[in-house]
Amino acid sequence: MKKAKDVFRYLFWSVFVIIWLTPILYIVNSAVKSPNEFFQRGMFAFPQEPTLANFSIAWDGIKIHFLNSLFYVGIAVPLIVFLSCMAAYALSRFEFKGKKFFIILLMLGMMIPSHTTLLPNYLMLKKLDLLNSRTGLILLYIALNISFTFFLTRSYFLGIDREIEEAALTDGCPTWQIFFRIILPMAKPILVIAIVMNYLNVWNDLVLSIVYITRDELLPVTAGILRFTEQYAQHYEQMTAGILISIIPLSIIFVLAQKHIVTGMAEGALKRIFRLMILII
Repeated sequence: MKKAKDVFRYLFWSVFVIIWLTPILYIVNSAVKSPNEFFQRGMFAFPQEPTLANFSIAWDGIKIHFLNSLFYVGIAVPLIVFLSCMAAYALSRFEFKGKKFFIILLMLGMMIPSHTTLLPNYLMLKKLDLLNSRTGLILLYIALNISFTFFLTRSYFLGIDREIEEAALTDGCPTWQIFFRIILPMAKPILVIAIVMNYLNVWNDLVLSIVYITRDELLPVTAGILRFTEQYAQHYEQMTAGILISIIPLSIIFVLAQKHIVTGMAEGALKRIFRLMILII
């Protein structure tokens, strides 16, 4: 019986891996073909003479957008995580008037679909003269991602033993040092998960960028890929090369953060989020 279960498990995961890898292998296979070979031999045939020329053409087309996304991620993600951690620590350790109101307010920010706020946000940015600006887009990234990150980190902070902080306070350690030197290092696994999730949200954004940005030189890589595919609609090999270039940073992030992601998931931080939401409601 056990042997049958093992066979079924291996078979299931083998099918899962094949399904998951097939699109990626197709993209890689198409990206290294010449235009003539792509149409003559078909999209699924292996290239006889692999070439990297498609990547050069794709890079020239999306370079500015790729760098824009690096800029947006580099500014927005640290601010999202840092501000969320500060709010999460304050609302998990201290009692003050209006505490529950702020928690419910942040929960509403997570529950309201982002597309329902497109028009109000557009009018707000227009009034503040922040349309078609990097600042306006970064502020939107922060506003739309801070709620979930807050609950993610707060749930983890609630699981940290307060006796450690009390001992530090007894030794004369101020609150800000406890936060930076004790709490944040202990919360490293969940911080890595928060960074990765926000990195994905900001890097993969398309809707916000095409709604609030019309200047081509300010568009992120997703919108840049969209423009590039419109320009090279008949050149699938160059389109797939551009897609591969755009996912390189994501792949690097996942490889570097893999250990901490597994640790954070094993410690059950995501489960505590839903429990906390039920208690508040």
